[in-house]
Amino acid sequence: MGRNITLVGKRLCWSDALLYCRDFHWDLLSIRGPEEQEMIDELVARAPFPLSISLWVGLRRLVPNL
Repeated sequence: MGRNITLVGKRLCWSDALLYCRDFHWDLLSIRGPEEQEMIDELVARAPFPLSISLWVGLRRLVPNL
């Protein structure tokens, strides 16, 4: 995708997640189409730590297919 994507293993509200990403990375991820969604689904499935039921992405919550 030409971007670095980092899963963060912290439970944060949206505003804290946004600030965390901007402080330590770049910004919250925006998914720009079904192909990117599939790649993100694969990344989430291989997460090296347990994830909550939903993840913050851009301005919306992503509910992964678990």
